[in-house]
Amino acid sequence: MENGITGVLKMFFEALFIGLAILMPVAAFIKTSNLKFLQAKDLFILQGVQALRIMGVFYAMLHIPDVYSVYFASSELSNGSSVGISFPVSYQLFLFYPPLAYLILTQLLWIKKLYIKKTALITFCFLLLVFPTKNFVAIVSALQGQDPTSALSIYNANFFARVGLSIVISFFTAFALMVLSGKLKNVVEK
Repeated sequence: MENGITGVLKMFFEALFIGLAILMPVAAFIKTSNLKFLQAKDLFILQGVQALRIMGVFYAMLHIPDVYSVYFASSELSNGSSVGISFPVSYQLFLFYPPLAYLILTQLLWIKKLYIKKTALITFCFLLLVFPTKNFVAIVSALQGQDPTSALSIYNANFFARVGLSIVISFFTAFALMVLSGKLKNVVEK
């Protein structure tokens, strides 16, 4: 587990990705005749989309030091020449695939049809929940003949607690963004 502010930010962004990927389809399924509630629901989805776009870039940027340490780290030999450190492919997948997948998926949200249409939003949120996870990487590693069981056990501990906390964090973050943008006030006053 990483320590420091980078580790905390990575965990916060992962919680927001999971929570928003669960809450946005739930909000899309809510049907009501109350016009203010309908506008607030649409505002929640739009703020969630905007947050995901920005968070995807920042989450990928937080992993740049990891890329540097894996690909450019070298050890000095006694004769002064340097040899690159080699890491197993499964370790590189666990380290680099989730940030890259989150970056690509969140930047797809610039396509308006992905979050305007309900089926596209639900499909996108499902992809956001499945593809960037370390469990998906473990399955791919298993298909390549590697043993991912030790890595899987680390990420399945307290699964429901993590998902519940992710939903709470995402809801309050999106609500705070709605309030700070001033758009929620406009919806309430109408």
